[in-house]
Amino acid sequence: MNQILELLNGLSLRQKISLGAAVLAVVGGLYWFINYQKEKDFKPLFTQLAPEDAGQLTQKLREKNVEFKIGEDGASVYVHSGKLSELRLELASQGLPRSGRIGFELFDKTNFALTEFAEQVNYQRALEGELERTVTSLREVEHARVHLTFAKQSIFQDNRQPAKASVVLKLKTGLRLPPQAVQSIVFLLASAVEGLQPEHVSLIDHNGNLLSRARKGGSADEDYPEVLLEYRQKLEKDMLAKVNATLTPLLGEEKYRAGVTVDCDMTSAEASEETYDPEKAVVLSEQKTEDSSGIPLASGVPGTASNLPRPSSRPASASSGTQRKTESTNYQASRSVRRTKTPQGGIKRVSLSVLLDHNTRWDGVGPKAKKVMEAPSADRIKAIKEVVSAAIGLVPGRGDVVIVESLPFDATLRMSAPEVLAAPAGPKPMIEIPEAILKLLPPPLKDPIVLLAVIAATVVLGLVLLVAAFLIFRKKKVAVTAGPAQGAVPGGKTRAGGAAIEGAEDADDGLTFEERLAEQQNLQKRLEQKELEKLKMPHVTTQKGKILQQHITEEAKKDPVMIAQVLRSWLHEG
Repeated sequence: MNQILELLNGLSLRQKISLGAAVLAVVGGLYWFINYQKEKDFKPLFTQLAPEDAGQLTQKLREKNVEFKIGEDGASVYVHSGKLSELRLELASQGLPRSGRIGFELFDKTNFALTEFAEQVNYQRALEGELERTVTSLREVEHARVHLTFAKQSIFQDNRQPAKASVVLKLKTGLRLPPQAVQSIVFLLASAVEGLQPEHVSLIDHNGNLLSRARKGGSADEDYPEVLLEYRQKLEKDMLAKVNATLTPLLGEEKYRAGVTVDCDMTSAEASEETYDPEKAVVLSEQKTEDSSGIPLASGVPGTASNLPRPSSRPASASSGTQRKTESTNYQASRSVRRTKTPQGGIKRVSLSVLLDHNTRWDGVGPKAKKVMEAPSADRIKAIKEVVSAAIGLVPGRGDVVIVESLPFDATLRMSAPEVLAAPAGPKPMIEIPEAILKLLPPPLKDPIVLLAVIAATVVLGLVLLVAAFLIFRKKKVAVTAGPAQGAVPGGKTRAGGAAIEGAEDADDGLTFEERLAEQQNLQKRLEQKELEKLKMPHVTTQKGKILQQHITEEAKKDPVMIAQVLRSWLHEG
């Protein structure tokens, strides 16, 4: 310890501050790393919880002394990853989390102190919670909220109120509730609540869109104008699709236009009809009655003889009483009863119109090409009319109408001649310019002929510049080579001709200047004559020789030094 203190005392103030800052940085880094690992170890126990479920979960976790963390959205609970599976199983055994409000487990604990009104409220809460769980179990539904209003009974008809229900759905992202599911939810609630009719169930989503329409007095959805309009549009769309499927292969997609109008009967009615046929009478009922009553009276000769066994003659007996016979038959004419219910949306009339385009052909080639439009023939129009009439199920007795006409379309009138017929094929361009390069060129150079002329002029100019540069370079080279010989001639005379003077200086043979000049001129003439003989060709020798002679003469006048140098080089080579 003393050594550490001595070491610290031996440090300067700056070193002490640096050491303290380093210690604080290390401690802070360790603290951050520990907390980071601790935060990283938290895993979601449950997500997207209802507020009621989140409150119950946190209460249970506090009772178990489990460390947890609530997400920023308030609907997620995080715990350590080591206890994740164990807590999920334990909470699931206790029925947590519950989706939405509490259900019929609200009555698990009996409370005899509750009033009848409180019991009714708890029953409504429990029923709403159970319905919310059932609706949330659908694949498209993320959360549901159900509100119920029970029926109000009264001895007076005007004071009675039916049961009603309102449902708010929160759908999952990217999913849409189909119409069949909407009707299923409506009938589910109507079947679960006593006295609730489907027409008294309202269903909306979390965006406020009405999913089910409240019906009027128990009538069907078709009572509403928007539904009937959708039904009419669906009929027209189906008929138009049939017409398009029939005419597209025959005429082409852009060669016709069709429209359908369906007049529907939006009223519903019921009719009852009874018919009697007097000629067809039938026995409706038949009744027969027969009565007979009376007591028999003794008759004959009174005395012993009549009363002995086997008398010789039996006394005649006389009968006395009443008899009645009744017969009744009822007849009734034949009767037939017919009850007819006319549904909504019956088709009253169908109107179909088909407009055909004209066919186009071209007479001639080039600027003289003439456009000729031909209308479809009458037989073709008749055949198309019969085909589309059969496709839509035309009923002439109902007043259905099909009209097929032929008029040229605007696109047909503005159609220009094809490129093949617009102008005769010209000569192939001398050069083909790539499209990428053509875009970079200015408008005047986009013409191939102009571009070719510019390129040719550039090439010629470049060649001229190269020849001029070559000549200048040769001139400078000759001047540099002949530079030392360009002094004064002995005797005080200056050089008048470069080649002659230079030859006089180089040759030290005792000749005078005039003799050397004459000799050089003779040599030059011989060389020129020799070169002209080499260039002789049949029929054009004289012409080329004259041109070459003139050219050499002009060059000798312009630059005698260069000509003298050329001649001297030839002499050395010879």
